Amino acid sequence: MDDIAVALVRRAHGRDGEVQLLGRTDHPDEVLAPGRSFGLQGAQPGIPGSVTLTEIRPHGKTILARFEEVSDRTTAERMTGAHLTLPLSELPELEEGEFFMHDLVGYEVVLVGGDLVGCVSRVYDAAKQTLLGVDGPDGEQLIPFTRRIIREVDSEARRLVADPPPGLLE
Repeated sequence: MDDIAVALVRRAHGRDGEVQLLGRTDHPDEVLAPGRSFGLQGAQPGIPGSVTLTEIRPHGKTILARFEEVSDRTTAERMTGAHLTLPLSELPELEEGEFFMHDLVGYEVVLVGGDLVGCVSRVYDAAKQTLLGVDGPDGEQLIPFTRRIIREVDSEARRLVADPPPGLLE
């Protein structure tokens, strides 16, 4: 994978082209920097394939951003659900214990007791949380990627240890 999603455009904010972003990086100050150009994947037709960040500011648990190419609410609304992307070569090097979410595809998922759930086949970047699509004997199951549920990420063994609440995997 060449381009990595670093933020999700949640929605338009205000009338002047500002958008609300959910950062998808542990290094937002380095990655989401004014002047940087981003690929834009998943925007509605008529939106450019790349945008240049001009302004950014915190807004609760999200980020408000302006782009050079977006100056009105209608254009901003057409970006809803799109991902800002960067080439892997432009991202900071990973520290020990860090990983890219797309790297989890192919990982085995086991329960705390050792029972096999399946294999991660897809990572869904939902607005509120990341979901893992896990293929098992009963088809795909969605498991939220949260610390309460995914207790361990073993990159060396390519294994995730899950402790789901009752009923999640039924």
